[in-house]
Amino acid sequence: AADGGADAAGTSAAISTREAATRHGLALVLEDIGDDAFLETRYILIQRRGGPAVERLSPFPRDAANPVRKRSACFALGNEPGAIFRLLSCWALRKMDVLKVETRPLRAGHRAPPGLPPGLARLWDYLFYVDYAVPPGHTAEANARLWDALAEFSLWAKDLGAYPSQTTRREKRAQSWADMVDIMAKS
Repeated sequence: AADGGADAAGTSAAISTREAATRHGLALVLEDIGDDAFLETRYILIQRRGGPAVERLSPFPRDAANPVRKRSACFALGNEPGAIFRLLSCWALRKMDVLKVETRPLRAGHRAPPGLPPGLARLWDYLFYVDYAVPPGHTAEANARLWDALAEFSLWAKDLGAYPSQTTRREKRAQSWADMVDIMAKS
C-alpha cells in the first residue's frame, strides 16, 4: 500500500481500514466485507507507561459508541473446588463486568512468570487471565479494595494495566460471498 495501492495492470486489491485506504489513495470498492454481521476485528496498541502515546486519541474505531476502560490481570489459584468462583465473586459483588477469562498452563521453574513464588507451580496448575470493565467513577480506593479481595482468593496476582477500549455499535449487514465477488468484478 506504500505505492498508493496501484499497479500497472490495475489488478491489485487490498483489504484495509477506511483510514488506510484514504492515507494511501486507494479507491474504496466495498465496506463490511464479512459474511457475519456480528464479527468484529480487534486491534491493540502497545505503548510504554507514561510515554507520549498515552495522551493521543486511539486511531480506531471512528464510530465507537461508549468507550470503556478495561483492565487486564493474571492470577494463580489453588487447585481446589470453588477457587474460580471465589475469585470471580470479587467482581460480581461489586457489580463489575468480567469480559473475558482465559487459562494457560502454569510453567514451573525458570519459565514461571516473574514474581511467582518458588514452588507454587505444579503440574496441572493454571494461570487465569481476566479482562474486566472499569466502571465510570471507579476510584483508586475502590481499586485497592478490589485488589485486597483478589489477593485473598489467589496465590499470586499481577495487574497488567488499564487501557481504553472502543467497540463499534454501527449496524452491519452480512454479505454473501457471491454478492462480494459480483461487486468486485464490476469494479
